[in-house]
This record gives sequence, C-alpha cells and structure tokens, in this order.
Amino acid sequence: MMSANAPPPSRHLIGPYVIIGIGCKELLRKGKSLANMVEVFSGRTLLNKDGEFVDPEEVLRNKVVGIYFSAGWCPPCRDFTPVLCDFYTELVEESETSAQFEIVFISSDKSLDDMVEYYHDMHGDWLALPWSDDYKQ
Repeated sequence: MMSANAPPPSRHLIGPYVIIGIGCKELLRKGKSLANMVEVFSGRTLLNKDGEFVDPEEVLRNKVVGIYFSAGWCPPCRDFTPVLCDFYTELVEESETSAQFEIVFISSDKSLDDMVEYYHDMHGDWLALPWSDDYKQ
C-alpha cells in the first residue's frame, strides 16, 4: 500500500494515542522530534476539511495518529500524497470496520493560500494544524 520511496514511519506512544511521523525525509528532519510532538495537540485546535475547528483530544482519542509533514512545492510530497490519500481512504472510509487511524497535516507551504490549495486539492478527508499555529515555526 505504501510507496517503496516513502520513508519508514517513526512511532511514539503519547497519552491516549500513538503518533506516527509521515513525510519526505527533508521535511521530517525539519519537523519536531516525535518525543516533542505531543505539544502539537496540547491546548491547540485542529481544522477539518470543512474549515471547522475541532478538539484534538476528542477526535484523536484512542487512535493511531499520523503526523504528515508535507508541502505543495515539494515534488516527493506531491507524489506521495495521493498514495497516502488512497491508503487512508481504504483503511478508514472503505473498510467494513473503520480503523482507528487519523492523519494530521502540518504544512511546510510558503503561504496560507498555498497550504489551503494543496490541502483541498490533494489531501484526504483528514485534519490539519491551522496555518497560523506557532507550532509550525
């Protein structure tokens, strides 16, 4: 299911969910360490595809969470995102019993407009960290 070119996911158990880092190697290196990723959810909100804010504690409880570091300007990301989207759809939306899995997109795009376009055009029905969140810095 996953592309042969995709890096192996790294995993870390944190609180009521398991975090998996997903993305191209360059963007994963720029991201926070998995041990510090719990900060991404603590006291923050996430966005769904409809632009609504959701409480991470509520929507991620008892799930495996894939943190997807990606950007529309990144060719390997643009190649891998459809593969991840198909994987997510098959695992969560099309299986008889929906897997307890969620993806949270953390954008490395250069602007809010770039993030929104990439998120809505290429990504699955998963969650995103808002563009303005200081955790992205």
